[in-house]
Amino acid sequence: MLWAEIPVIFKNKHPSVIFQCKWKDQGWGNRKGSLRITEELTEEEQINWNQNPNRDIVASSRRNPAPHEETSLYLNFEAKQDKKYYIWYSVGGGGGHSLHVDDICIKEIIYDALHTSKLYNIILRLNRIRFDDMFTLDAVENLVATTRNEIEAGTTNHTTLSCSRMLGHYCGMEVIDEESLASLKEIAIELKNHIIT
Repeated sequence: MLWAEIPVIFKNKHPSVIFQCKWKDQGWGNRKGSLRITEELTEEEQINWNQNPNRDIVASSRRNPAPHEETSLYLNFEAKQDKKYYIWYSVGGGGGHSLHVDDICIKEIIYDALHTSKLYNIILRLNRIRFDDMFTLDAVENLVATTRNEIEAGTTNHTTLSCSRMLGHYCGMEVIDEESLASLKEIAIELKNHIIT
């Protein structure tokens, strides 16, 4: 059964995505519960799942069904641009089966020249930017532009320091060098694109 879409923010960087959780089944009997991640599979296609069970699967726990005792599960895949990813679950048939999934964490591992991934992870930990808030993302993008313009013009003044401090609040670190500003702008743009799509 379709559970949810997996949000992938930096698809243009082809990140490795890790889905991790704690999971277990009903604790007795046959082990049948499984999770799988698919690429652009729609709910209507689920009806025909048994006709082609390997279609568009990018990660699966099917070979190792949910254990009776809670353990960690890690599924990973490489995200592609212009694709959507979904998590599906199967509890098992025959009655009495259940699947318990807790402590879900989705991580994107980005390999880039800039330190975008480091900055993004710091922002996530600080939890100061709402990723579904277009106003805040616009504000961050404008603060980056203002700070960059002041630095390029060589007019570092009270306004520049104020913008840098505000960006520092969101990022947990000083953001006045070109690499940090470029990374922060990229993060804001990617998050805004994710909200729109």
